[in-house]
Amino acid sequence: MKKYIFFTILILFYSWSVFAHSGKLKDHVIIDTDAAADDLRAICLLLASDEIEVIAITTSDGALNPDNGLLRVRDLLKSFGHEGILTASGEILQTNPPPWRRFSQKINWGDGGFVETNRDRNAADLIISSIEAEKKLVTVVCLSSLTNISNAFRIKPEIKKGIEKIVWYNDNIHPNSGTNYEIDKAAADHILSMDITINVVSNLNNKSIGFTEKLLQSIENIKTPYAQKIAKSHRQNEVFQKIKINHLKLWDDLVALYLLHPKLFKTKIIEKYPNQSISRVLKSNKIEEKIIEILSCHNEERSIVFKQFPSDSNLFREDISQFMNQIIERYGKEEWKIVILTNEFHDHLGIYSIIGAKMGLRAREYFKVGLDELLVLSYAGSQPPISCLNDGLQVSTGATLGHGTISMIKDLPQLPKALFTFKNTTISLQLKQDYWEIVKKDIKQGIKQYGFLTNNYWFFIRELAIRYWLDWNRKDIFNIEIID
Repeated sequence: MKKYIFFTILILFYSWSVFAHSGKLKDHVIIDTDAAADDLRAICLLLASDEIEVIAITTSDGALNPDNGLLRVRDLLKSFGHEGILTASGEILQTNPPPWRRFSQKINWGDGGFVETNRDRNAADLIISSIEAEKKLVTVVCLSSLTNISNAFRIKPEIKKGIEKIVWYNDNIHPNSGTNYEIDKAAADHILSMDITINVVSNLNNKSIGFTEKLLQSIENIKTPYAQKIAKSHRQNEVFQKIKINHLKLWDDLVALYLLHPKLFKTKIIEKYPNQSISRVLKSNKIEEKIIEILSCHNEERSIVFKQFPSDSNLFREDISQFMNQIIERYGKEEWKIVILTNEFHDHLGIYSIIGAKMGLRAREYFKVGLDELLVLSYAGSQPPISCLNDGLQVSTGATLGHGTISMIKDLPQLPKALFTFKNTTISLQLKQDYWEIVKKDIKQGIKQYGFLTNNYWFFIRELAIRYWLDWNRKDIFNIEIID
């Protein structure tokens, strides 16, 4: 009875988490970027929001050339664990790069590790396939030229029916002017001649809003990965010097703010082109406040039963409470909550259940999705201890036997492995062999020392589970493979 009540609370808790944002369905967004500093900020804002699902990111020529831009985008996504967001680069247009390219090349977007850039897939093709794969209308966000979306339309004009609107940062339309227009006038003229909803976001004729040192300090105080990425990149010496002399302005950032808070802008419909409009900042005094609000999104507590998830260390057993702050600092509040709920549901602090919790969260992170959005196929079987992985998978993904969104392969050898499917993509996550050998060796040692299923054995398992929870980063312990 106790477990039934707990599981009911768990379902309520997670049901709220899925629908707890503003109540509207997520906007499905394709981002096209030239990898400037303000693009980095805009992308982080869009990724941070619970109201946006970024389905693809393409790179165009501008602050960086498309290939270099793609490297930075992929590095950024890898640092967040969002490798599942599709990416591709467009064509090189500029024979003479802009004077700010050298500055843009110095900005670190990720951790600087090796990333695959999928150069065999071009931006136009990715835009087409991404739109065709969606059941919902797509918003195309253009932070540079309109080259890639123009090429996509030239290849396949029918994708128009899958687009809700194009949102483009540029100085002006009708008359057309601005850097993003000048990069590829033909592409812009092509898009602006079409019968499709286009909204230009601009800061022209308004007092420029600077990216100030004060704003940077406020962002630094937000302990979310997206805020910390902006803070770290903008503390680089070359970038920070620009901030100090008030050179950096909010440009492409305003596109993200427009999508999420359109009431901050005054929108004017173009008289001769009623499907086109231009939006300029109306409430500049609210801009910084909304940036902080968006970047703080993942710090918010959402629950049906709790006013907030228990955060007082005195409420937890001593062997857990002493590590609480370290775990949250290393892996975030979400992993903390998921593992706590997994252990309560599982009825003891288990090794494989914690690995399953980390695995399911890692899969959601990979695709950048919420709960109850993945189909899960587990290889852990139904024989403990490996089958305990399934409890962690259910809690961390929201996939349940009742919903038919998790199932098990029973005829194969048990493995700490699962397949996760989102839309048309399936990935495999499996505990790396060296980590699995550590688990098997430690469990074998516990049985030898304390006997199997004795009280001392369970105390030993609890100690191991806490140690693995604290020491094993979900980004390091799994092999991830895309299944064709």
